[in-house]
Amino acid sequence: MREILFRGKRVDNGEWVCGYYRCIEWEIGKPSHGIINRNSFFVVMSGTVGQYTGLRDSKRTEEYPEGQRIFEGDVLFESGIEGFLGVVNWDKSGSWVVNYIDDDHDLLCEANKYGKVIGNIHENRELILSSHKK
Repeated sequence: MREILFRGKRVDNGEWVCGYYRCIEWEIGKPSHGIINRNSFFVVMSGTVGQYTGLRDSKRTEEYPEGQRIFEGDVLFESGIEGFLGVVNWDKSGSWVVNYIDDDHDLLCEANKYGKVIGNIHENRELILSSHKK
């Protein structure tokens, strides 16, 4: 069965939290985006909410024995002849893709075999900006 999971950066302390996404209007016209985790509701910054793709990267460590979960907005590095850097996004065609810095893209199901999560667009924007300058 597919695991439906979201993550977002908490408004109160800036830490990441994973769980179920929920948008609640506490006041009329003022929605709060949140993540429900262990029966607690955490208000998160709406721009940081990303869905879990259901895939894990190729990294195998003590912390990630099955690989790190890949979320929307993650930055992947694929080693190879040139080394590719890309951002995970939901494509209008209805699939997860990696949008590489060179404007090409690939299905995430292929990229996760060799790619490693090295950050995300919310905390590591310099990864993307520095690669555009090359």
